[in-house]
Order: sequence, then structure tokens, then C-alpha cells
Amino acid sequence: MKQIIVAFCLLLVLSACMAPRDGATATPVPPYTASPRPSVDEGTPPASPTPELWTPVPITPSAAATTSTPHLPIGCRSAIQDTLLHISRDADYCFHYPSRFSIHYPDNPENRTTYVDGPFLESGVPEPDQANMSISSSPIAAGQTLAQAVDAVIWWAIVPITDTRPIAPTLIASAPFTRTITTIGGEPAEIVEGLPGRLTTSQTFIIHDDRLYILMVSPSHLDLAYPKSQPDAKAVWETVIATFAFLK
Repeated sequence: MKQIIVAFCLLLVLSACMAPRDGATATPVPPYTASPRPSVDEGTPPASPTPELWTPVPITPSAAATTSTPHLPIGCRSAIQDTLLHISRDADYCFHYPSRFSIHYPDNPENRTTYVDGPFLESGVPEPDQANMSISSSPIAAGQTLAQAVDAVIWWAIVPITDTRPIAPTLIASAPFTRTITTIGGEPAEIVEGLPGRLTTSQTFIIHDDRLYILMVSPSHLDLAYPKSQPDAKAVWETVIATFAFLK
């Protein structure tokens, strides 16, 4: 009986120790829940990515001209069927060219020449039967006129490179070349047919911002000796000449 009384007293003491003091209410502690571990794919795109964030936009250097570009000169502004638009901000010009052609540049960055190459058709003599056009530019002497610049080009085409004589207008006038005055890209221009080279050429000369620009197609768009490439030469010549414009 004595042992029962002692056990009952101990139970009362323990109950008094565990009761809340000063009338406070005991707040149960929530069970511990571990934070979820990050996925091993954390940082990867979501299952349904936003296209602007996750889909790269392809960059096409020579994209088909299908939309109007009002910020360009009028020659390059409107879309032309079956052509591509080329813009050269370094050389300060733009033009359309047939879409079957391709653009490339020389390895020397100081050379501002742009090459527009037609498709290869067949081997020929002395060169492959293929139409090519080039657009180059170089500084001119202060005060030099377009006629003087063209005369100088013709002079060096008809005399040996070792000839030290000054330019002779009478010899230039008798040279078997056709010269036509026109306007291209808003600037006075001169077209010369028949200048010698590895193949026959048609060349256009323009002075803009103290530089002489030469647009040359080879073989000439008038040369019927290359019947396979002559249609390409005619197409690239007419397209580039009709749309060529300066950016400023």
C-alpha cells in the first residue's frame, strides 16, 4: 500500500512540471520535413521554353530580299524577285544580285573588293565558263575628274607598263573601246566596253567621296564567245548596275 501512495505522488509532481506556466497555451511543434533536393537538371531550359529565350535566331548573311527596307537608298530599297540584297557598310554601297550567285571577299581586309560569282558551268579556255562580277574602289588624286580617271585606266591598258610617256589623248581617243556616259547610284558614271584582260570585260567607273569605284563583269555581258555564261553575265550586270547605290 505504501508503494502505491509513493508512485501516485511522483505522478502528481511530474504533471505539475509539464503544465504551461502563467496560463500560456502550449503550441505543438510541426513535424520536421526535409527540403526537396534540387533536380540534377537545374538550370536547363523549362519543358516548354519561351522561343525568345531559348530558340536561337538563325543569321543568314545573304537572305532573299522579300521585304521593303525603307532605311536604304532607293536602288536597294524594294524587293526584287529572284535576287539577294548585299550591303557593304565598310565600302559604303549596296546592290541586288541574282540569287544563284554568291558573294565573297579577298583575304586582305584593306582591299575593299567585293566578288559576285556565278555558278560554275563548264571548263573552258582560257578560264572556266563562269560569269563573275567585282566591285572595287581606290582613292583618286585631289581634283581628278571622272574622265581623267577613266583616261588613265585606258592608257595603262593600251601601253606597256614600262612606258613613261604622259597620257596622250589622241591615242586614247583612237582606242577600240566603247565609252558611254550615264548615271549610277546618283553619281555620274562612264561605262567602257572592250577593255582587255584575261577575258573580255564590261566596266563601269564612278567617283564618289574621293574614291574611284569600278564595277566589272567578266566575261563581258556582250561576249557571245561564252554562250553558257553569257546569260549569267548579262543578268548580274543588269541587276547590279540597275540597283547599285551608295549608303551616304
